[in-house]
Amino acid sequence: MTPYGYQQLIREVYGSVVDHLENEHVGSMWIPDAPIQVQNEIGKLVVRAFEMKEEANQLEDKTINFLEDIIVHGASRINEYESVS
Repeated sequence: MTPYGYQQLIREVYGSVVDHLENEHVGSMWIPDAPIQVQNEIGKLVVRAFEMKEEANQLEDKTINFLEDIIVHGASRINEYESVS
C-alpha cells in the first residue's frame, strides 16, 4: 500500500484498545482507475521486472559457484569457466 493509501485508511480507524474499521470507510478510499492500456503496460513491466530478477538470481548463483570453486580448487579453474561462458 502506498503512503497516501495508508493515510486514507488509518484516518477512519477508531477505537481506544482495538482499532476498528468499517466497510464504508474502506469504500470511501480513492483508488485510481487507469485506462486498460496503461494497466496492461504496467503489467508487462511488472512481468519483465520479475523475469530480470530471476535472471539476476541465476547470474548471482553462477558467480557464487564460480568463486567458491576458485577458493576450493585454486585459480587454475578460471580457464574452465572462460571456455563455458
